[in-house]
Amino acid sequence: MLVHFFSAEGWQSWGLDGEPLIPERMPVLFDDDFLFEDEGGPRATRAVNAWLRTLPSSGAPSPNSWRAYALAARDWLMRLRRHRVAVFGTRQELVAALGTYADRRLAGPLDERLEPASWELQVTALSRFYDWAENEGLAAAVPFTVATGKRMVQGRLVETRRNRRRHTFAMATLEKLVEGHYRQAAQLAAATGDASGLTLYLLKLDPLLILRDLLGHFSVVTTEVYLKRLDVHRIYRAAGKRTRAIVDTAALAETDAEFAEEF
Repeated sequence: MLVHFFSAEGWQSWGLDGEPLIPERMPVLFDDDFLFEDEGGPRATRAVNAWLRTLPSSGAPSPNSWRAYALAARDWLMRLRRHRVAVFGTRQELVAALGTYADRRLAGPLDERLEPASWELQVTALSRFYDWAENEGLAAAVPFTVATGKRMVQGRLVETRRNRRRHTFAMATLEKLVEGHYRQAAQLAAATGDASGLTLYLLKLDPLLILRDLLGHFSVVTTEVYLKRLDVHRIYRAAGKRTRAIVDTAALAETDAEFAEEF
């Protein structure tokens, strides 16, 4: 779905009797096929565009506000389309759709998350749209209000904070485990030269296995996938640099030479 911002520049060549009354920078929503209706009748974009045209005279005179409301409406229409929910569907359907939208916007991928204030603006825009639609006879009732959106924020913020604490714990614990693991392995190799003892140590005290148990994962594969979503490269690099001072320089030179030949 596309958003175009209207400009009357060059309107004289459009074959019109007078300059269009559409305000400059007024957003207009288009489906990808540039149609506003099909065999099923007018599409939702037509209703949204009609509502957007009322914003200058209904308390939102700024083009920045029009843009924010248009983008909120576009994202909402795309969300409804994904779930096969009609824009003027039942209240139950629309509230459920708002719930999935809140999951995505408040606790979903980081690049899609909104701050609570931005989320409130989204819900404000949508509730104003449905209030207009009710007055126009397009919607039976306003399905949700700004208060509905605020309640959704509170519940999801608790869960987000809980997840952040868990991630912080995992990172801090892994850093301590890796640092100690590397140091002990290096000291064991330097002191004994016993390859079998070193192998046993590495297998029995792998930081991933310990972290797996602390996080309650069933499989270490789950822990590996979990850690891939966190920035763990710094931890391993730092631990590796610290242990280089412990291991015999001759052993380091031999290892570096072997890797240079292989890669």
